[in-house]
Amino acid sequence: MGGDEFVIILKNKTAEETEEIIRQVRAEIEFADEQSDIPISVAMGYAWTDAEKKNLPELIHCADEKMYKDKKRIKENTSSA
Repeated sequence: MGGDEFVIILKNKTAEETEEIIRQVRAEIEFADEQSDIPISVAMGYAWTDAEKKNLPELIHCADEKMYKDKKRIKENTSSA
């Protein structure tokens, strides 16, 4: 089953705060998956910058690459389970 892709932009967050938000989202998804009769998974990728001039297309590309690596990890873990 396929899914949707979307972008969330967090402003005024440190890299550590961003990573904590991602950990919280993953924990919520894991909890929902445990409660569900159907498997639920979410692949995530993110990019962070504190640069004055942000190149949004570059950041999105970086996050997208990380998301596809996460998708691959999920698929490998699912097939080996």
